Formats: sequence, structure tokens, C-alpha cells
Amino acid sequence: MHSFTQLIILITMRRLYALIPHREILTNLVLRNLRVRYKGSVLGFFWAFLNPLLTMLVFYIVFSRVIKIQIKQYPLFLLSALLPWTCFAASLTDAAGCIIDNANLVKKVYFPREILPISYVLSNFINFLFSLAILLPILVICRLPHPGFIYFLPMILAIHVLFTAGLALFFSCANVYFRDVGQMLNVLLMFWFYLTPVVYPLEMVPQKFYHLYQLNPMALVVGMYRRVLFSGEAPGAISLAGALLAAGAALLIGHFIFTRCKSGLSKEL
Repeated sequence: MHSFTQLIILITMRRLYALIPHREILTNLVLRNLRVRYKGSVLGFFWAFLNPLLTMLVFYIVFSRVIKIQIKQYPLFLLSALLPWTCFAASLTDAAGCIIDNANLVKKVYFPREILPISYVLSNFINFLFSLAILLPILVICRLPHPGFIYFLPMILAIHVLFTAGLALFFSCANVYFRDVGQMLNVLLMFWFYLTPVVYPLEMVPQKFYHLYQLNPMALVVGMYRRVLFSGEAPGAISLAGALLAAGAALLIGHFIFTRCKSGLSKEL
């Protein structure tokens, strides 16, 4: 496990080092994505929090008032997992079409193609940080019992980014060669959402399926956010190790597939 962690860090650092000469392009793409997202919007970045907040209201009505999940301060319980899930889903959805949407740029300008999906992942995580900046004071005021465990957030966030980036590399490339991937991704994300304990606690999962849920990387990631933000507890060592393993595997596989296929992207566009 230790050697695998070192391998992940080494590969990540090498890829980041390779992008340094192109950091200006990456920065401009991230800023462009953010400007386009909120162009003409009066509330601007507040939509990064308002969108999941409105979604939370719908789930709150359905699961707390109709189905009657009995959880104290259910809106905060829901938001602590819904925000990271929304960031993950938006990153993959945006990244899946990023190469096709930027076909002219890909054909005319040379730069590492990885920059495109990564720029969409980073722009969505910037939105996520804005939403956390709003959520954290609310949690502290309302119920966070042990805010000292907040120091785990950077580690969880890093795992979250690596896992999302690995999948973004895969889907952005696959969607160029197989245009149905973008449509299939929407169905996959909906299915994945309900298999992840976002709107319900993991304790509601029948015992015979409990271990299967532990194989869901987003269940681990969402669970760690919820433990730190809502319960005020440190994430479990097993959850951290499992999530890091999944993030490393996703990054290695996603990067490998993207590297093998990127030479033919211009031809397929």
C-alpha cells in the first residue's frame, strides 16, 4: 500500500511538472470555464451553493417529509454529501464533452490535451470550494461538534480531485471515439447517485450489501466528507486507504487510456 501511494504521488508530480510550461493555458481555460458558467448571471458564484441547496430542498421534502428518514438536522446531513457529489457529477459531465466542444482549439493549437478535462475538473472544484466556504460557517453555527477535524478536509479533497480527474480523462477521450458515451454517462451518474449514500445514511443499507457499498469509491469519499463536516469525526483509516487506492487506480488507468488515444483525437473530431 505504501509503495502504491508513492507511485501515485510520483506519477501525479510528473504530470503536474509536464503541465508547468502550459500553466498559462490551463489557468486561462479554468477562468474561461468559470466566466462562461456565470455569464449574465446576477448571483454569479452563489449558484455554486444555490443549485445544490435547491436540490437539497427537493430531497428534504421527499425523504424527510414523505419517506420520513429520521435524521436530526437532515438538511445539513444532506448538504454535507450532496455538495461533493454535485461537484463530482458536474466535473464528469463537463469533461465528457470538453474535447468535442473545443475541437477547433484541439486541431489548431498544440498543448497537452489533458489540460482540457483537467481544466473543467478544476473549475468545478473551485465552485465546490466556494460552496464549502458558505457551508462551513453554517455547520459551525448549527451543529458541528468537533471543528478540529476540519484539518482532514485537504486530504479528502486531494483524493476527491485525483479520482475525479482520472475518470474525467477517461470519459473525455472515450466520448470522442464513441459519441454515445456522453449520453450513457448521464444514466450512469443517476444510477451511481442512488447507489451512493447521499440522501440516506449508510446504516440504512442492508447488512448483506454493506461490503458491496464499500467497493463504491464515491461512497467512501462522500462518507469521509460527512464524517468530518456533519458528525465532526475523523475519517476512518480503512476509508482513507480505500479511497486513495481507488483514486490512484482511476488516475493511472485514465491517464494510460488518454495517453494511448490522444494522438488520434484530431482525426476523430
